[in-house]
Amino acid sequence: MDNKKEIFGYQGIFFDDSVRTELIKFQQKGLNENIINMHVTFNYGRLYKFPENIVGKEVEVIIVGYGSDGLNSGFAVEIPEELNEFYKNKSVAHITVSLGEVNGIKGKAVDTGKLEFNKLDKILKIKGRIGYFLSEVGVVFDNSIFN
Repeated sequence: MDNKKEIFGYQGIFFDDSVRTELIKFQQKGLNENIINMHVTFNYGRLYKFPENIVGKEVEVIIVGYGSDGLNSGFAVEIPEELNEFYKNKSVAHITVSLGEVNGIKGKAVDTGKLEFNKLDKILKIKGRIGYFLSEVGVVFDNSIFN
């Protein structure tokens, strides 16, 4: 009998409040609504299980570009090469930092990857942990959700 659970949410690299504060200050054109749970999305929708040696691991991410169009503000990032095989997102790896509103249209985090990211003069390195986000649970840094 196959008891594989289908679980939906998103997975990737998640950042703590100290990194969140740093990114809010580092953005050049911050918008009115800061993202609470900042992360790099590897996959959205049906989750796949990260290998045990990857999930929960602390990794360094390099911020290489910044973009803002009034609706979305965020950073393009380089993830560690060892994680490239797990990155399933179609857009450039990025972190949404804040959202805004223009002419009654509210920004959506899903659109940050479409921004034009300008190279930064100063490179910033930040650390986050690999995990999952489920709306009914929050962020999880182990594979217990698959049991």
